[in-house]
Amino acid sequence: MSRRFRRILLVLACLLGGAFALRYALIPRYGPTALVYLAGRYGVSSSTFSAVEIVPGGLRVGAASLAWQPDGAETPSMVGRIENAELVGSIDSIRAGRLSRAGVEKVAFEINAGGSEEAAPQSDNSAVIWDSLQSMFPPLESVHVKHFSVVWRDQARNREMRIEGSASLDQHTLSVKSGASIELRMAEYGPVRLELLGPLMLTRALDGNDISIAPFAVRVQVSAVLAGMHFENIEIRTERFLLMKQGASGNVSLTGSIAFKKRPDIRFAPVRLQAALQFPLLASALPRAEGSFSMDKIEAGIVMSDLKTRFLFLPRGSEARASALVLSNASLGVLGGSVSSSNLEVSFDDQPHKASLQIKGINLEELFKIYPDGKVSGSGILDGNLNVETQSGFESVSARGTLVARPAGGILKGDLSTWVLAHPGNQGIAFAAQALENFQYSSLAATVEYASSGQLMVRLEIKGANQALNQGQAVNLNVGLEENLPALFESLRLLNQDPAGLAGYAQ
Repeated sequence: MSRRFRRILLVLACLLGGAFALRYALIPRYGPTALVYLAGRYGVSSSTFSAVEIVPGGLRVGAASLAWQPDGAETPSMVGRIENAELVGSIDSIRAGRLSRAGVEKVAFEINAGGSEEAAPQSDNSAVIWDSLQSMFPPLESVHVKHFSVVWRDQARNREMRIEGSASLDQHTLSVKSGASIELRMAEYGPVRLELLGPLMLTRALDGNDISIAPFAVRVQVSAVLAGMHFENIEIRTERFLLMKQGASGNVSLTGSIAFKKRPDIRFAPVRLQAALQFPLLASALPRAEGSFSMDKIEAGIVMSDLKTRFLFLPRGSEARASALVLSNASLGVLGGSVSSSNLEVSFDDQPHKASLQIKGINLEELFKIYPDGKVSGSGILDGNLNVETQSGFESVSARGTLVARPAGGILKGDLSTWVLAHPGNQGIAFAAQALENFQYSSLAATVEYASSGQLMVRLEIKGANQALNQGQAVNLNVGLEENLPALFESLRLLNQDPAGLAGYAQ
């Protein structure tokens, strides 16, 4: 055997021996140590790693447990677990935090907001949230996460947020794939689930001062009742969104349908909302919102359409003592006329709030058409005002006001024999019923009172004549009517429903 050949064999033996030592002696020591140093560079207080092995170009980690615990805290503020991660880079570069790429099969984090219930309303965690947003962009060429889940809990306020999906990210961009979900649980509202309908892209500016969000869409499932209303088939789309340390802002649009909890027969569809949002980076803060709101149709037993309004939502603690919704230049088409208000405030507290509604052009012919018996008809146009009082959002609504017929007057015709049969011997009712069989009125005024229970009381003062009665002499009629509007609207809804739809109700 030549001397040169022996030298080659010696070099090969050294290489094999070195590889053997690296695989079975050095990696168990330096691999986890490098990972501990890496975790420390990201502020991890404690960490454990298992099933660490070298792969071509880097390390493979079977599992890792991480914890972030602020100084002086009794429990960690965040804990995490990573499964089946592959880090591309040398041992030294991994130890120094200079990775090239990373791939992770599963990531799970739990974040505890902490704090006592007494301190919760004053706690400002915007800096923590901003730092968390910044930490989502690692100094790597790319990171691919097959499945991630993040759970954020605020025990003081009894709130929880859970985010799940898959994502890719690098130093400046974060891309979440379609189908990712966010579930919010709040003691005062109940669960809200958002599902991403397309990809979500976040881009951090080169100077790191802001994070922009590309247009995206989500489907919202609200199983709870918010402000006394049910929300169904809600979709939200954004046009522009910007996150900064001092807060966030953006434009959103919303479509869907709404129904009142206490008035399931009243439905709003389709709903369209466009708003500009502004809010601080507080996990407990609602946004300040300003924009427009419209609906084509309101299903409530009567025809209502073309609702339009500007709105301003003020969250509690900003410019309002309690969360408040201010509507301006609101209008709604109803019974051939319109109902409008220049300013209507709805506050979500126990204090009553008052507003005025202007009513114009209500057509009596359209009004009488909604009654199922069809025994009353008439003509004329009504105008007036209603003073409305709301409490706890839309949970409680009452109103009082007057309606007056326009000077042209009109005609009232009706078969009111049931009045006479219900009050035998009452000459006043008998005379009123006879007069209203064909009554030409010159003046009609109505006093309206609506209670939060749904009971409507109307007092009519009518001046005119029936040419077939008392030689057409002028008479004054005072008529009182009482109706439960929710019951009336429900009966009208059922009458307008298909027979197939009524079968289940009849059973």
